Amino acid sequence: MRLSATFLALALLSQSASADIVRTPDCTAKLTRANHLVEAISKRTYVAPAPTGARLCEVLRTNLREMREAIGLMDACMTGRDRAENVGQMSESMGDIQHVISRRCQ
Repeated sequence: MRLSATFLALALLSQSASADIVRTPDCTAKLTRANHLVEAISKRTYVAPAPTGARLCEVLRTNLREMREAIGLMDACMTGRDRAENVGQMSESMGDIQHVISRRCQ
């Protein structure tokens, strides 16, 4: 899965002063929420030992749900190349997760 690249890109974005973002109080709040979601996803994904079985399916479903929310928040408040890259990468990762869920989870 391409999750690590997505999370790295989003982590860098969250600290980038030059990001193409809509600078309003509402968007600041939305992007802060998106950052918190991405951090939570990362913490659940990169644990040792890695989750297996039913726990893996639970983690993947939670991550997928939170990624959808984060994409909506970023889509509304990012523009230009930053928006295209980050939303696109996260959407691709969601496709990967959906594939794993469909193959391994009931």
